[in-house]
Parts: sequence; C-alpha cells; structure tokens
Amino acid sequence: MKANNCCIAWHFNESQIDTCKDGKVLRNGTSGQPFLYIPRFTREDEGIYFCETAYLGGCHTAKIQVSAKIRPEISGKLVLHHDRKVAVCSAAGGKPAATISWSTIENVSDHHTATPNLDGTFTVERRLVLSNNVSHSNLTCIVTHPSLGEAHMEKILPS
Repeated sequence: MKANNCCIAWHFNESQIDTCKDGKVLRNGTSGQPFLYIPRFTREDEGIYFCETAYLGGCHTAKIQVSAKIRPEISGKLVLHHDRKVAVCSAAGGKPAATISWSTIENVSDHHTATPNLDGTFTVERRLVLSNNVSHSNLTCIVTHPSLGEAHMEKILPS
C-alpha cells in the first residue's frame, strides 16, 4: 500500500499472521478459495498487493495493482465570454479522469483540460465556444467514467 508494508498470512496449521493491524482479513470463499477482505476501502488502501500461495510442488505469486474508482461531481452551464456563448461541462474529483464529449454536430471550437488534484483525483473541463446561430436548447454534454456504469448526460443551462 502507499505507506505501509505489511503481511497477512494463514498457514496450513491454521496459525495466522497479521502485521497490518488495519482490519484487513483473509477469508474463505464458498469454494474454499481464500481472498483478502478490505472493509471500508479508501484511497489509503491503494497500492500493489502480492498474493503468494505455497504448496508441496512449489509456490505461485501474483502481483495485483489495487486502486479506487471515485465518481466525479458533474456540472454544466452556459456562460458569456468575450460576447460569445460558451458551454462549460465539468467532471470534478473523479478517479480515473472522466471523458467529456458534446452532443452537438455543429462545427464549433472546443477546449479540453484535465487537472490532477492534490488528493489523487482529477478535474476535467470541456468548454465549447458556440457560434451565434447555435441554439443551446438541446445542448448536452456526455460524461463517461468507470464508476457511472453508463454515460451521464448533463443538460447545459444558462447560468
């Protein structure tokens, strides 16, 4: 994990080792396969985990990268910038960074930024400069992110 190097183990003689002391435990699944249970998973639990299984014929080690998926806060608005209408769509505090697109087929200029935040999340913003003849009444930004399941549609309204 980020700042912790520890060991949780179970031996065939049923003795257990836990140098982590943070609530993680080894459990057995319904098929008897052991798994690591992490209650109240947080970003502090992110990191590289090693799973080592020893048996009479040798051993097997798996290296597993564990990271959190954090749902972004999504917002959309329409603003005026230098006498031009600009649609702004934001996905703040997500992990990994969200993807933003627009539902318009109009040939317009857009600008995209993805900013890493101090807490390991990302804020993504997409600005769409609208031509004067474009109606914003049906303008929607589309945000995709692993935590959302399906794409999120955000209607852009004047601010």
